[in-house]
Amino acid sequence: MKLPATVLSLALALCSSVAAEEFTTSRGLRSLPPIATLSSEAELSQAARAGEAALSELLLDAVALDQEGSALTKEAAALEQRLKDELAALRQRKAQFEVTNKQYLDALAAYKEKQAAFQADLRDLNDQNAAINSLPPEEREANVTRVKQWAAESEAQRTSLDAERDALLEQHKTVEAERAAVRNLQNDAGAKLRAVHDALLARIEARRGKRELVYTQLRQCAAYVANARNTRRAKFGHAAAPSPVLDGALQRLKLYQSGVSKQH
Repeated sequence: MKLPATVLSLALALCSSVAAEEFTTSRGLRSLPPIATLSSEAELSQAARAGEAALSELLLDAVALDQEGSALTKEAAALEQRLKDELAALRQRKAQFEVTNKQYLDALAAYKEKQAAFQADLRDLNDQNAAINSLPPEEREANVTRVKQWAAESEAQRTSLDAERDALLEQHKTVEAERAAVRNLQNDAGAKLRAVHDALLARIEARRGKRELVYTQLRQCAAYVANARNTRRAKFGHAAAPSPVLDGALQRLKLYQSGVSKQH
């Protein structure tokens, strides 16, 4: 049978009014009876004590999350300093590489100039040999000694250039190896720092969500305890004993609202 809308609405209202107050702490689920269902002073006193127990757990959770926030702030500062140090080290490594690379390029340019001069000298020597061969015998002997000396000097220069070329090849290997090392260092350092940053950011976001939930429950639980105490006093005229845990929760909520705790 379909219930009329007014009856259904009333039934839902009654169900919601008697639903237990539930709070999830790091130690588990705390279910508290609705204040509206309690009639005796003993029931209200017991509800207030149970609420204070749940409030104490939530307060500890809030303190722990705020302390975790302080630790994360320090970790973020350390990560920022690490990033600065890594970048400084990378810049220094790049600067050293640029010096080494310039030395190699300068040596290579000097070698090419020497090689070009040697090739030009070699062409002149070949031309001299050709010219000597075309001279009469009496003139040929006078130039042979000079050309032989020139040829010996050219051969010595060739040997020197070959050794310089070999040294440049080794220097080139060193430069290219350092170039690759700098590139890999830059890529690896960037990837590692991004991974650390992303992981830290995920922890900060997760902690922010947990903190918002804990403080929402802390506010609701504090209201529950205050309601139980006020209802008992209103119905039976007995003032409740001081509640340090309620006072502590209200003070922390005040700090939270003012934004002092948000800095952590």
